[in-house]
Amino acid sequence: MIKFICALSDGMGGLSGGELASTIATKTLVEDYYKNIWNSDYQKYADFFRNESYKINDEILELKDSDGNPMRSGATLISCIVDDDNLYVLNIGDSRIYLARDNQFHQLTHDQNYYSRLLKMVQNGEISLADADSHPKKEALISYCGIKELTLIETNPQPIKLYKGDVIVMCSDGLYRLLDEQEILQLLQDGDDMNYLAYQLTNAANKKEFRGQDNTSVITIKIF
Repeated sequence: MIKFICALSDGMGGLSGGELASTIATKTLVEDYYKNIWNSDYQKYADFFRNESYKINDEILELKDSDGNPMRSGATLISCIVDDDNLYVLNIGDSRIYLARDNQFHQLTHDQNYYSRLLKMVQNGEISLADADSHPKKEALISYCGIKELTLIETNPQPIKLYKGDVIVMCSDGLYRLLDEQEILQLLQDGDDMNYLAYQLTNAANKKEFRGQDNTSVITIKIF
C-alpha cells in the first residue's frame, strides 16, 4: 500500500521569523501524520488537515522574539496526502498545487489573497477587471498560518483519483509568478527524475532574474 505525505511552506515576516514559521508548519504536519498513519480512525484526511491547521496556527501565533515580543511571523502551507490512487490536498495561503495529466495542467488549489475578493467584486459589477488587476494590495494574503483568526482552510473531503503518469507539482509563488503554466508543463516532459525536474523548474524561474524575486520552492511527484 502506497501512503505518504508531502508538505511545502513559504515563510513570511522576515528571514528568521518566516523560516521558523515555515519549519513549524511542515514539521508539525508531517510528524503528526506519521505518528498516526495506521490509526483506523485517522483516514478522514480532510479532518486531519483542518485540525492540524488550527494547531499550527496557534503555535505560530505564540512565537516570540528574544525580547519576549510577539514575532508576528507567518507561513503559507500546502500539503498532499497520497493513499494508494487517492489524493487529498490542503491549502492555506497562495502557494499552489497543480496536477499535470495528458498534457493538461490543472490548478487544484485557489489563491487565498485579496485578488480573489476583488474578482468577486468584478463579478458583482462593483469594479472593473482592470481595477482588480491594478490594485496595489491584490497579492496581500487573506489566510495564512499565523493569522489571528484562521477561517480559510482549503481541503477536498472527496479524494482526487490519480492515474499512472500523473505529475503533482507543489510550489511557492516564486515559481508561478515567473513561469506560466505552459512553461511549467513543457519542463515536465523532460523525464521521470522528479528531483531533477524540481531543480529544472526552480532553475528556470531563477533565470528570469526578476527584480524583487521571491523564494522558489518546488516539490514534484509522479505516479507510476
